[in-house]
Amino acid sequence: MKLFLIIILFIPAVSIAGIYSLKDQKEITQTEFLKAIPTDQFNITLGEHHYNIVVQNNQAKIIDLIITNQNIQGSFSLGWEFFEYKYQNDLDLAANTYKAKDITWDQFILRAIPGSSNKHLEYRTIIDNVLRLDGQLIATNATRAVKKKLMDNGDSTLSTDDTPALWFSPTVDYFKRFEIAMGGHADPITLKKYFLAQHYTDAIISSKLNDISRYKHRFLVIGSFHSDFFDGINRYLKGNSILLKFVDRALYTQSEWEALKVTDPLFGNVADYLIY
Repeated sequence: MKLFLIIILFIPAVSIAGIYSLKDQKEITQTEFLKAIPTDQFNITLGEHHYNIVVQNNQAKIIDLIITNQNIQGSFSLGWEFFEYKYQNDLDLAANTYKAKDITWDQFILRAIPGSSNKHLEYRTIIDNVLRLDGQLIATNATRAVKKKLMDNGDSTLSTDDTPALWFSPTVDYFKRFEIAMGGHADPITLKKYFLAQHYTDAIISSKLNDISRYKHRFLVIGSFHSDFFDGINRYLKGNSILLKFVDRALYTQSEWEALKVTDPLFGNVADYLIY
């Protein structure tokens, strides 16, 4: 029994199934990964497939690993694509109340994301970890109403608060990938409107992350199409910017998995690291 207890003590509290370095083209250990994370300041993008419990659990683990390893509890921020900045004050109050265990998860979501019919249960571990580690939650996205107005009437109708501090012209490659992803389900005019909303989202999220964050250590949970190939939002996140792409390995065939790890001849590497 004593031997068993000793063994248990040496099992890491948090572990990731796999980390693949695309730059080095090889699997690396958690220790090697953590050594590569800057300590003075960082912007870490957690590109994801939405609503996949394997992906969201690994995101929560990565945040825990980095914060604990650097001992920066209480000195980091996390922005989430699903939080809308219109409700930042509601989010702050809901987070404090939820952290104090005065409301349930369902109540937290309804207060932080007013009108939401989705309980976002897959993301609970991420939020729980951030609050347990005394992190700041940031509402980064514009509302659907703002994006609809943008698509219908153009950017001249945006209010000052809804206008990004920086808004670059999107790259041709970004539009190519977007067009492919849409799969011909939109006519050219509608496609351009959707793409306008897509790259506006990159600009406004990065703008709010920079404006609202109190800290130099920042994480961002966002759909991976916004960050793949260091395009989209990653054009705005400067200064020790690290791109992680979280995937559920079980959803890939062996050939698809190998293709994901290869440097694309047109677009380059999809991220700095694959986390699975």
